[in-house]
Amino acid sequence: MKELLVLLAHLLTTLAKLLGPGGARAIVTDSLLMKQQLLIIHRCPGPANLYAPQSSRQPLNSLELLYPAT
Repeated sequence: MKELLVLLAHLLTTLAKLLGPGGARAIVTDSLLMKQQLLIIHRCPGPANLYAPQSSRQPLNSLELLYPAT
């Protein structure tokens, strides 16, 4: 039932945008912006920074000696 109300709300807002000035352009723009946001959200993270200074990794390396990986 909740999904039906959300769907109805989206339908009404889309109709309101369509009837307003520049309606079709506003809907296309909204669709393109949502698509771009979804692409950014689902993008894979880049590679780790392999060129980090050794001094920033030294404390973690010393902890590795105390807690070895299983």
